[in-house]
Amino acid sequence: MAGCATSHDQQAVEKTSSSADAVADEEVIQIKPEPDINAFVFAEEEPKPVNTDDIHQVIGYPQIARDAGIEGNVVVRVLVDEDGKYSRHKVINQVHPVLAKAVEEHVGNLRFTPAIQGGKPIKFWVNIPFKFNLLN
Repeated sequence: MAGCATSHDQQAVEKTSSSADAVADEEVIQIKPEPDINAFVFAEEEPKPVNTDDIHQVIGYPQIARDAGIEGNVVVRVLVDEDGKYSRHKVINQVHPVLAKAVEEHVGNLRFTPAIQGGKPIKFWVNIPFKFNLLN
């Protein structure tokens, strides 16, 4: 029985069929590590969010932040997978925890065009800002 290794950095596992010469029931497991959250990765095309307006509308402006006059930006770094789907995130800048919480509750619903490198989709970290400004 084969074991599965894990590490602090999460890794994606992809199962592929073995070559035609090998036993039919055998599978090859390729481990594709996630890109480092702080590393520069070149991509011909970076991911672009396709539904930010919808997410902004769902987030709205938390009433407690509005009442307290809290304004500012929350920036999340999102790992986008090869299909343009949200994988995970990290808040990298927040003006107040109330605003960050509102963003984190919905950031997983973001959808993207995938990043492209060498003509193929890749996993890619992208920064997404959420602005909270009160109108006078």
